[in-house]
Amino acid sequence: MNTLKKRDTLTDMKLKLTTLYEDLMIADDENGMVINAALEYAKGKEDDAIDLYTRDHAPIKVSGLNEKIKSDHDMNEVLVEFSSGYQEFVKGLNRRAGILMSRYSEAVELLFMILSLPFPYSSIIYLRYYRRLPVKDIQEQLNLSRSTYYRLNNEAISNLNCLYRNYKSGKGEK
Repeated sequence: MNTLKKRDTLTDMKLKLTTLYEDLMIADDENGMVINAALEYAKGKEDDAIDLYTRDHAPIKVSGLNEKIKSDHDMNEVLVEFSSGYQEFVKGLNRRAGILMSRYSEAVELLFMILSLPFPYSSIIYLRYYRRLPVKDIQEQLNLSRSTYYRLNNEAISNLNCLYRNYKSGKGEK
């Protein structure tokens, strides 16, 4: 592999590691509601999707205390606009849920690969990117000098990148 391509894949791996924790912890309240609403919608149950949609697009925001509706005609326009945006919202909801679930799935695969690396590589990456410990704490915990830590960290990322590429090529992915 040429040097430029290798550097790009290492940069991609560092980005995956940087977002590993967030990708594994996608089940915060907001993302959890998105995934649940999309899954329930796929089963034919729209309640969660409607709740999410109305939370952000409800006509009540238009007709709050500061704004007065002048006639029934104005309210009808608001309701038509509100209902016509729902299908686009559902499409976006499904896309967003798909992206979140894909990121989560890929992060789980990556975490298993991290844990399969030999010591100290697995420990360094696990502590740094999953547990999110500061470098100084990892150095103390593993009894490593600063230069040794950074050397082993770079080797670990390189080994993980190789393992990840081999895994993905075996699955027929780029």
